[in-house]
Amino acid sequence: MKKNEMNPFFIYLFVGIAFIIMTVLVIFLQNNLVTIACLFFLMVAFLLLFYFQKKSYQKTEIEQIQYVNHQAEDSLSSLLEQMPVGVVKLNMESSEIEWFNPYAELMLTTEDGEIDLPQVQEIIKTSISSPGIYANVGEKRYAVHLDRNSGVLYFLTFLESTKPQ
Repeated sequence: MKKNEMNPFFIYLFVGIAFIIMTVLVIFLQNNLVTIACLFFLMVAFLLLFYFQKKSYQKTEIEQIQYVNHQAEDSLSSLLEQMPVGVVKLNMESSEIEWFNPYAELMLTTEDGEIDLPQVQEIIKTSISSPGIYANVGEKRYAVHLDRNSGVLYFLTFLESTKPQ
């Protein structure tokens, strides 16, 4: 996003025109009161010009910051939804699931397409009491890590569980 700054050429042009107007007024008008009034109005015009320019510049800075924040949030959400790690956001006070990414949904759902809540609650309770555990979910084994500060539970594929043959 490009910042909208006033081109210095227009500032010099405005100053030059103001100088010409003031020169003409001083030369042709003998009334000092009119000259002072014109000088006052030109100064007010300068101040207004710089005030609106400053306000416009501040707006574009805020818009740029919002744009960068939006891009970062989009990138992070895209990463969380595409990475092959199960991510589950928990409410640490109630141990309830607030959010999970598609990979976590894929590994925590039963064959019916429903989330296996008893198993998930057991994993959550166990991970709260001991931070680094392993859990068997379906046919896979996962290393489960709980980040207590953010309330996020990570499921990392550890080993394929061995099936009796």
